[in-house]
Amino acid sequence: MTGVRLSPYREGSPLLLNDPTRNYEVKVAVDLDRSLVVVSATWKEVPVTYPWVAPVDVYLSEMRKQALARKVTDQGLKNTRDPGGRAGTSAFNIDLPVRFPKTLSRIIGQGANIQVSGSESITFSGETQYYIRGRDTESGGQRIFPELDMRQQLQVNLTGTIGDKVKVELQHNSESQVPLENRIKLRYEGYDDEIIQKIEVGNTNLALPGNQFVSLSSQQQGLFGVKMVGKMGKLDFTTVLSQQQGRTDRESFSGQSSVDTISINDLDYIRGRYFMVNNYRAIQDIRVFIDDNNGTNNIGTLPGRSFLFPATADPADSLDGTKPGPDSPFEIGQFEELQELTDYEIFRETGLITMNKQLGDSDILAVWYTFQNGAVLDTAGFVPLGPITTETPPEEGLVLKIIRPRKNDYRPPSRNADIVSSLFAETWYYQQRNVYSLRAANIQQEDFEIHIFQKSAGATERFDRQAGIPYIQIMGLDLVDQNLSYTPDGFVDLEYQGCARTTPGLENNSLGRDDQDSLGVPPGGLPYWWTRNVDYERGLLRFPDLRPFDPIYDHQGCPATQQLRITQPNPVIYDNHDPRSTDSKYEIVVRYKTSRSSFFLGRSNILEGSEVVKLNGRTLNRGSDYRITYEIGQIEFLTEEALVPDADITVDFEYAPFLSQAQKSLIGAAASYNFSEDTKMSSIFLFKGKRTPFERPRLGQE
Repeated sequence: MTGVRLSPYREGSPLLLNDPTRNYEVKVAVDLDRSLVVVSATWKEVPVTYPWVAPVDVYLSEMRKQALARKVTDQGLKNTRDPGGRAGTSAFNIDLPVRFPKTLSRIIGQGANIQVSGSESITFSGETQYYIRGRDTESGGQRIFPELDMRQQLQVNLTGTIGDKVKVELQHNSESQVPLENRIKLRYEGYDDEIIQKIEVGNTNLALPGNQFVSLSSQQQGLFGVKMVGKMGKLDFTTVLSQQQGRTDRESFSGQSSVDTISINDLDYIRGRYFMVNNYRAIQDIRVFIDDNNGTNNIGTLPGRSFLFPATADPADSLDGTKPGPDSPFEIGQFEELQELTDYEIFRETGLITMNKQLGDSDILAVWYTFQNGAVLDTAGFVPLGPITTETPPEEGLVLKIIRPRKNDYRPPSRNADIVSSLFAETWYYQQRNVYSLRAANIQQEDFEIHIFQKSAGATERFDRQAGIPYIQIMGLDLVDQNLSYTPDGFVDLEYQGCARTTPGLENNSLGRDDQDSLGVPPGGLPYWWTRNVDYERGLLRFPDLRPFDPIYDHQGCPATQQLRITQPNPVIYDNHDPRSTDSKYEIVVRYKTSRSSFFLGRSNILEGSEVVKLNGRTLNRGSDYRITYEIGQIEFLTEEALVPDADITVDFEYAPFLSQAQKSLIGAAASYNFSEDTKMSSIFLFKGKRTPFERPRLGQE
């Protein structure tokens, strides 16, 4: 769904924000239950058009486009300046030869300067449609020349100085959606030993000290008027006389959470993200490459071959001393090197790779790595000594170990002697198939429940246990209680605590079952190591066994009651490249509670710096405690205290209305006398007036 357009506005303005007249007020309402945003336009509370309705993601996408356009324009202007903020060679810097009278020069100094920077862009566009053998109409024949559309964008920043104390600032952007973004300010800055420290005329703001007993936000933005700040001995004072152009609002939230119950089939493990590099042996250095089989984006890629069995050769032949085995199958490709943490994560103790995004069907995943083989440091793959470009022949390029081939070559080893296995069948068991997505993030651990049920065709009752023992215990998810005693308590253990647990990197870790030697899967000991069963932050469930629904081993070495294996395994999950939905035998049912960390303020175009966010009475800091997107009025909390269900959150803020219907005035004075560093007395006087836009007759003057 891309949004239901119910208004006559042009396609370029789906959010009703780009109309040049701006004589209406736009209201944004969020329906959280249906995840919809309703944008309406009114004139003096009277609707002027039908509302525009769209999903939240479509609305956010439109707002991001406009915010990005403004940021690109601002960044282009900043690039014309040096780090000191003065105009560079592409801006005007004019010194005016002005001499002020002595009396005036004693106050503001001598000289004047103007710095002007900005940009102007004029674009023409047009299109025409001409139909071959088209018929003329009463209005005339077809027009070949297109109708031109001209668009002009002007951005100007002007900074001027008059003497040493007076500064003039002007900012104008013709593309601005908010009038308050166009600013004009005249500022007087006094010396440190003068009574008058600062006078601002134009766009200004007001910060109120010690305002905890005043029903007004401590930060007042969007003011247009005069503000004076002064100091007389230990007395600090501020006065303001202004018209309030921004509107104030307050939103209150309480920590919100939702309870969800989901079902996951045993076939639905996460595909294309978790891989083994070196049969669960520890590795040292690694470089990861990918070829997406797309010849149109081979910029900066490196040609090469990815082999099933790279083997050690003469160290003098390459940078790291390896060459492929003579009979190893390989794939030719243009490989892009991935960046650790950005594109993947590596657990070097066991050689496990976690891709940050799922591989595509056409992708080849290959690696170069080093590992300790006894007293020898071995290398899989090599990089030639000479430079490599996209024009280098593949046989002179990279030599890598293939981890996952393209989909057409990605098949498990054949169990039928009459069917030839795929050349890259060995790579089938490089992928982990024991990680499942919980379809949510930031899950609360104390409210997490999991049950595993065996499916039974036509049965009215499901069973989550075998011979009276729950499947989560049989599969190694629940082996200890809260005190780490080997007494299952019905809850998933945070970490695998099996008696058969092994040390990471030991060579007795194995990929497959004891009876799978003929499939090319090396046998060995138990494939268990230290692992976190549930990643509550990312929403992942990881079984300690590589084949949880066709287990490799029971929990050897544990008490006799725990030496169990499921009696109805499902090897299709792990040994069939294209299982059917009817092959599913087990269902994972998970119940959890998730916390919301993001809220909408119900307003857009929040004035930057105007928000005061409090959590349980404590004022939060932007950047460390929360992030806010001013254009769309979305606030995201970074502290865990805000995720608590009974958290009390208040946000005071100002926003720029699209239509000001009533004139508001703000007059005030604040003074603070500092008796000492720890003791002071403050006093505040405020007058706030509002003038109605409607004429109301007085009694007797009808």
